[in-house]
Amino acid sequence: MTDTQRIQDHYPAEFGGCFACGRDNDDGLHLSSVPDGDSVVTYWNPEQRLRGTETVLHGGISALLLDEVGAAAAFRAFHEFEGVPLGSLVPIDFVTATMTVDYLAPVPMDHELEIRATVGEQTERKAWIDCTISAAGTPCITGKLLFVRPRK
Repeated sequence: MTDTQRIQDHYPAEFGGCFACGRDNDDGLHLSSVPDGDSVVTYWNPEQRLRGTETVLHGGISALLLDEVGAAAAFRAFHEFEGVPLGSLVPIDFVTATMTVDYLAPVPMDHELEIRATVGEQTERKAWIDCTISAAGTPCITGKLLFVRPRK
């Protein structure tokens, strides 16, 4: 996929400082999400500075990954729901309302991770997202997130 297919390329400029995906944040993760069928996917290699132990990614960083890729899926979903191109709802406001995380196995530091988010149910204001973090094809973490747009 080309860089222009990044969902984050359609975010408003003020997201440039985001720790998870911002291009302008020197200390950030610079996550990049792309459409993959009905899902949004990010591939990312854990950084040693974000470990919980020598061999395992910190659990809070794992939750951050779910939140970021889930938000990219929600961003895409709200645009599709409205039937408009990505970026045309900018500024689009929505927040993470709930997130449940199931830690199935430790997330290893020595594998590229696949973080995948898929929209379950959706309304005009709400998007329920299912997420998975996998390493070497093995699911390590699953999450369910609800993103909500404010009332107009």
